[in-house]
Amino acid sequence: MRSTISLLAFAMLAAPAAAQDVPPLYKTDEAWKGYCLSSGVCSIFTETGDGQFVLFRAPSADEPVFACYQPYETGTGPGWYLSVEGATLLASTDIGRSQVDWENLLDSAPTGPLAAYARHLDGNGLVPCAGPVRIDGLAAQMMQQATTAELEVSGKTPADPDIKKRVSLDGFTALALWLDDRQNRVGTTTALARPGKTTPVDGPSATAIASADAIPSDVKTVWSDPSTSCDQIDAKAFGAADAVSVSLDAETTLFVLPCGQPGNNAPRVAILAPNDGVPSLVELETESGGKTVTETQAGDLAWDGRNRDLVGTWSMGQGCTRTTVWPYRNDGFEVGQTSRSEGC
Repeated sequence: MRSTISLLAFAMLAAPAAAQDVPPLYKTDEAWKGYCLSSGVCSIFTETGDGQFVLFRAPSADEPVFACYQPYETGTGPGWYLSVEGATLLASTDIGRSQVDWENLLDSAPTGPLAAYARHLDGNGLVPCAGPVRIDGLAAQMMQQATTAELEVSGKTPADPDIKKRVSLDGFTALALWLDDRQNRVGTTTALARPGKTTPVDGPSATAIASADAIPSDVKTVWSDPSTSCDQIDAKAFGAADAVSVSLDAETTLFVLPCGQPGNNAPRVAILAPNDGVPSLVELETESGGKTVTETQAGDLAWDGRNRDLVGTWSMGQGCTRTTVWPYRNDGFEVGQTSRSEGC
């Protein structure tokens, strides 16, 4: 494979099955999709047949966008190049731009958003790409102006031929704008789509909870109550579920925790823990047939830190997804508002 040094590489992730065009946490436009985890990492990606080409960014204001090719199986080598009109834009060999040491990150910063992202990948049967590198403004600009790119991936062994794939860029600009909007980057110097002169600020985030052992004891008592069966989950599945805690105000912390194995429509619970009181399950209310229905679990429940909402998504098959948003106002969550995707 060529030894050209170029702009970038990036780490991939498996999107939840609910990642239809159901804002606020999921977005689809033509060939590109995106989603954000409660802990703060957002990713956009496109399918390449036997893998995905992915861009992701952590929420901190100084975090760059990274990229890479993520194969579904181990039938290719680790190297790749992305070209537009014959010009190499991004390359996995650009080690000088690499800033993510996944193994060290999991040990040194397990509560951080990138560690949560890595556990999410691992729990979905994937591994973060080795040596992801940063994307710069020139590469992002050229990807927005083109309609297709060529991805060249090395063979599994040096003797195997390189594999060339077409990457559609239809929808890339829309997803890049969505990524910037979700992470407070629109018009800033670090925006992916249309950089400006404004200084970036941190995007929404939450503290990742790497394992059930890290749940505070009083919260864990509520979560592990026999009536919920939430604690019937193995350690790897818990780590993949993007469990988080976030301070809602000076007096109350919200916990969003898995209640069963991760996957499509996996149930989760929300627990409110006041500083001077006893934690309790959040009662998630919705309107149905003129009546108020109350539940304590919701499928794929997530925290939308930008809008300060709980968001539950339920994939109903055939491209149909039901989304319910429970806004947090003052000292509690309001009655949820439910919508359905266009495929319903």
